[in-house]
Amino acid sequence: MQIIHDFKIPVKKYSELGQNNNFPHPEECPHCHDKLLKHGFYHRYVITIDNQCFWIQIRRYKCQHCKKTVSILPAFLFPRFQRSLNYIVCCMKEYLLQKKLLLYKRAVYFYLHRFTCNIPGLIAFFRDKYHSLIPFKLSRIKKATKLIKMIWSSDAQILSKEYQDHFNQCFMAL
Repeated sequence: MQIIHDFKIPVKKYSELGQNNNFPHPEECPHCHDKLLKHGFYHRYVITIDNQCFWIQIRRYKCQHCKKTVSILPAFLFPRFQRSLNYIVCCMKEYLLQKKLLLYKRAVYFYLHRFTCNIPGLIAFFRDKYHSLIPFKLSRIKKATKLIKMIWSSDAQILSKEYQDHFNQCFMAL
């Protein structure tokens, strides 16, 4: 399981700090509510919107009772995606609004497919959290365009964390 945490620092600073980042220590296991112990780090890459690649460390905890692990994922990432959250949202926005490809077509279509599959959840989230009304009668692409504009105009990292906390999944998950 992954817990999204906003470190309030850019990717470059997070990468430079490495294991010295201010990692939160969850009070209890989200599975069985027992104590979590530090369980090292794992590494992954993140590609930012300016096409820079950073090697980052992700803090991991392990429950002493159920033996499940929990990772603290920075808010600038989607779980299981290498490109940063802002990069992915920007690619979808550019394609939906201007038909401009910032990545190769297959990657943009992959992101759009994931995003459009989660439109009902995103609409429910915006209605619950922000009381925003998005008409159901719009086409799927028009709904996606409206939602991408809403995400881009707000802080995408905070919104992604709030969505994760609300539904216990990423809005790009299938």
